[in-house]
Amino acid sequence: MPEPVKHPTSSLLAAEVSALVHQVELNRAGWWDRTVQRLVLAAVWLCEGSPTTDEVNTTLKTTFSLDLSRNKFDSAVGVLESQNLVVRLPASRLRIPDENRLEFEKEIAAAEAGTDAARKFFFSLVEKTGQKLDPVKAWDAFDAEFLTPLIRDVGANAYRLIAGERLTADTKLASSIVQHGRL
Repeated sequence: MPEPVKHPTSSLLAAEVSALVHQVELNRAGWWDRTVQRLVLAAVWLCEGSPTTDEVNTTLKTTFSLDLSRNKFDSAVGVLESQNLVVRLPASRLRIPDENRLEFEKEIAAAEAGTDAARKFFFSLVEKTGQKLDPVKAWDAFDAEFLTPLIRDVGANAYRLIAGERLTADTKLASSIVQHGRL
């Protein structure tokens, strides 16, 4: 009797169905809603002052490529209101209360400081190589061709880990950064 052919779990479902299941599970965990709330808060902050809801939606679309339905947007704003992270003003305007604005700006400053420290460390490593590389160009290439894709892959793998799927590694990504002349 021939052995049955074993198929990996991921091939049993079409990619579209698998993506839908993943989206449902992420939504169930509240991940997507929290992300949308943080993006709405960031958009209000980027608009400065007291932007209208239309201005915030435009910022979401142009800056984050996020086109929310009115219900999803209102829901996110409602949660942010309940946490006192934003307040609704007359004429469909939103504002981040001053004390929360300061806290949000501290979070941004901390993230920027981390990025700056990583950049400076990278520059020191470039110097130590003895190569005649422009550290700024090297960083830009490293960031665009390795770091940003790595972060995207790590995020995807974190999701796969939560979903109980097999983790993947893109060896092309790692080898692309070490190829001579890529920096």
